Amino acid sequence: MKIPKRLDLTRSCFYQLPDDTANIIGYELMYRAKYPGIFKIRSGTTFFFELQNAQARDAFLNSLEVSCRQSGLITQRTTLY
Repeated sequence: MKIPKRLDLTRSCFYQLPDDTANIIGYELMYRAKYPGIFKIRSGTTFFFELQNAQARDAFLNSLEVSCRQSGLITQRTTLY
């Protein structure tokens, strides 16, 4: 996976969908609407978010993981920086 150079890795994160995800554009539109200001870019099936600081990033990831668990999705967190 190639990480966009303009993202600050100390306060950024990403969410990756499976390669065979249908309606990837629909997901992008949903993320743009649901997370205005922090959704930065999509590359393939990977969605990049940039927050104000590392604490805000961690809180965002925690809430995203809870939402995924409630929907029955399995998540895996990987720290890049």
